[in-house]
Amino acid sequence: MKINPDLYSFFFPRTMEVKPSDFNGKIKIVKFGNHYAAWVGGFEQSGPIVAGLWKKATDNIEMERGGKLLILGLGCGAMVNYLAKKFPQAQIVGVEIDPVMLALGKKYFGLGKTAPLKIVNDDALSFLNNSKQAKFDLIAVDLYNGRSFDKRFTHRVFFNKLDQNLTKTGTLIFNLLTTKSSNFEPGKFLDKLAPFFVITKKIRVNYTHTIYNTVVFCSRKKKHPDTE
Repeated sequence: MKINPDLYSFFFPRTMEVKPSDFNGKIKIVKFGNHYAAWVGGFEQSGPIVAGLWKKATDNIEMERGGKLLILGLGCGAMVNYLAKKFPQAQIVGVEIDPVMLALGKKYFGLGKTAPLKIVNDDALSFLNNSKQAKFDLIAVDLYNGRSFDKRFTHRVFFNKLDQNLTKTGTLIFNLLTTKSSNFEPGKFLDKLAPFFVITKKIRVNYTHTIYNTVVFCSRKKKHPDTE
């Protein structure tokens, strides 16, 4: 009896390759069914789980024709196809610091081929500091390396740069991961964020009772501590 290889890999996920990375340690590409996922530090960095999370996060968001969308933490680009279908006329820019992640995205996820996308290999804060583009209508922030979150992205300098690159009516979305072993505490992060942005909604996506993502939606404030 012949077994469909995609069906077999659905029940028995297959490791396609493991690549060393200066930014993410080891990146493991896993195939299950006809889907691929990139895993770092025991967590999916790009793949159907992450894509589903961003689908849920953006289901009720509208954008004018020709709007501009910025992804900070593109990874392998698993969410790009959905966002391109939802916002077919949008100009999408994806920023990713790890060239190995981008190379794997192009090899396994069709990154840059299946959706209109400008790919920028850069640090998120560096990109915001040097951006000469028009402001963005939607900024999605997903800046994890496995379970670790860079502390630079919890400071007012980063929040100010986000504010400067977001249109007056734009939406800012953070994906925040919480685990027992994480170096990140979402509650403290939101306390730091609140003086700079209006937090309009939060969605919790559970994996287990101790591992979950909080997706936070924000809009601009007319005034914040650095504009008063």
